[in-house]
Amino acid sequence: MEPSAGKDHKILFLYNHSSTFIRNDLEIFKGKAAVVAYECRISKSLPGFIVSMAREMFFILFNISKSGMIYCWFADYHAFFPAFFAKLARKPFYLVLGGYDVNYLPELGYGSFGSRFRGYCTRYALRNATCNLPVSENLAVEARKRAGNINLHTLPTGYDPEKFTFTDELKENMVITAAIVHEKQTYLVKGLDRFLELARITPGLTFVAVGIGTEMHPDFEPVPENLKLIPRVDQYELYRWFGRARFYAQLSRSEGMPNGLCEAMLMKCIPLGMKVGGIPAVIAGDGYLLDEWDPLMARDFLMSHLADNETGEKARKSIAERFHYRKRAEYLESLLTRLKGYRQ
Repeated sequence: MEPSAGKDHKILFLYNHSSTFIRNDLEIFKGKAAVVAYECRISKSLPGFIVSMAREMFFILFNISKSGMIYCWFADYHAFFPAFFAKLARKPFYLVLGGYDVNYLPELGYGSFGSRFRGYCTRYALRNATCNLPVSENLAVEARKRAGNINLHTLPTGYDPEKFTFTDELKENMVITAAIVHEKQTYLVKGLDRFLELARITPGLTFVAVGIGTEMHPDFEPVPENLKLIPRVDQYELYRWFGRARFYAQLSRSEGMPNGLCEAMLMKCIPLGMKVGGIPAVIAGDGYLLDEWDPLMARDFLMSHLADNETGEKARKSIAERFHYRKRAEYLESLLTRLKGYRQ
C-alpha cells in the first residue's frame, strides 16, 4: 500500500551538489513519501552568496509548514537555515555528515572549520540536528570534537552489488584512482601527488587517475609515460575502468566514507590505502594499509600481488556484505515511521 498523501510525512531534502550517494537517498525517500528537493548552490562571491542563501531561506519558509521533516546532506553554510527553521517549527532535522564538513586540515585550509563564519554555521547545524548521520565512525569522532556532545548515528553509504558487473576477462596490471579534481587543495587532500610519485617509481605498471580537470595537468608534469590523466566520466565508463584495473589506490590525507574505493572493491580491485579517516574501515584486511606514506612499501605491495586473483574477490564480497544498500534504506525508511500522519 502506498504511503498516505498527508502533509505530515512530506520531506524537505536539501543538498549542495549532486552525487550518486545523494541521489540514492533521494530515491529511497521517493519510494516511500512525497519529497521536495532543493540543490543549494552557494556562490563564492559575496553578492552571489547573499542571493543563494536568501533563495534557500525562502524555499524553506515556503515549504516547511507542509513538511514533516528536513533531511540535509552535509553540514556547511547551506545547513544553517534548515537547522534554524526546523527548530523554530519543531520539525525533525536529520543532517548527513560526509567529510569536508567536520574534517579539518589547517595546513591545507581544508574543512568547514577553516573559516570562523563557515565553522559557526556548521557547528550550529550539528548542535541543532535531531540526529547527525555521519557516513563513517571517524566522522562521528570529528563531529564531537567540533560540536560537543551531539546526537549521532553512524550510517554508512550503501551499494547494490548487482549494479557492479564485470566481464570474466583477466585484470590488467593497472592501478587506478578516482576523484573530481579541479584545484590544488583537492589534489593534495586526495593524495594525487602520492599517486604521481608511485607511478614514477613503478614503470612496469599502468596508472590511471580519473576525474582530473585539464587545468590540473601542470601539477602532474612531467607526466610519466605510464600515467594516464582522464577527465570526469559518466558512471558507466568509470565502472568499466574499475573492471579493467587490478588495483585501486586511495592515498588521501583526509577521508570520510570513500565511495570510489567501495565501488572499485565491488569491481574486484585490490585496495591500497592510507590509514586515515574511513579508509581502514572500508578495506578491513582485504588489501593493504600504510600508516605513513611510503612509496617504496606501496610499490612492493603492488609488485607482489600482480598474480593475485583472490583478494579482489574477497574485497567484493566484503563490501557487498557490510555495506549493502538495504541497510541504509531500512534506517532511512524507519525515520518516516516516526512522522505524524505517515502510514504504509
